[in-house]
Amino acid sequence: MVVMLDEDVHLRPYDPRWPQWFAAEAPRLADTLPPRTAIEHIGSTSVPGMLAKPVIDLMVSGPVVLVRNGLLSAGCEDLGEAGVPGLPA
Repeated sequence: MVVMLDEDVHLRPYDPRWPQWFAAEAPRLADTLPPRTAIEHIGSTSVPGMLAKPVIDLMVSGPVVLVRNGLLSAGCEDLGEAGVPGLPA
């Protein structure tokens, strides 16, 4: 399977501010989510020293509908399946 990207990918040297940006964003999002919802910093920006796309990736776990609604109320964009068939709509 060949996947075509709809945007250029630019890698950057590790930025020590990335974990700080995650630490600032996670509580803001948590305020919109059900109690005890896990929010984790994942992806290349979470690995010290690694080249990365300068995008802070988050993984949020919890009841899908409640998490989606909470993230939307926080101003996040819903990309649906985002090119990954089988993700819940």
